Amino acid sequence: MKKNNIKGEKMNKNEKLKHITKMPWGYWVRFYRKRKTIISQMFKFKDYSTNAECLLEAQKWRAKNKPLSTQLSKLKETPNKFNKLQIVGVCIESFPRKYKITQYARAFWGENGKTRSKRFSIDKYGKKEAIEMARIFRINKMKELNKKNNSTKK
Repeated sequence: MKKNNIKGEKMNKNEKLKHITKMPWGYWVRFYRKRKTIISQMFKFKDYSTNAECLLEAQKWRAKNKPLSTQLSKLKETPNKFNKLQIVGVCIESFPRKYKITQYARAFWGENGKTRSKRFSIDKYGKKEAIEMARIFRINKMKELNKKNNSTKK
């Protein structure tokens, strides 16, 4: 049986309650990653006039707070086992020079079937700042590529 969702569109029963668990005292909206809850919210029946209103609020919250990882499907979810930083798409590289070792934080992404990268000098920015700059650069690049891919599909 199909019912209307918050936008007035038709949806089946499974889509209506996706990420929503009915408890004796209300609805619990949860998003998981690797079998661990990463974000959740409880909607109690006593806070709303009807159970349907409670479910509607839970659906609105679910639509508004969908985690970034479910929106960016192209973003790899787990870091490489050799990546000591445990940040996806970012690593530290060392290059021996004549009198010293130069280190970089490098951000990787895929574009047109090729792997691209950008380096941030640890000597210039410091270790924490270079890693953070590489992480932010990669996230922004992945968002940009996903927007470009979504616009070409339409």
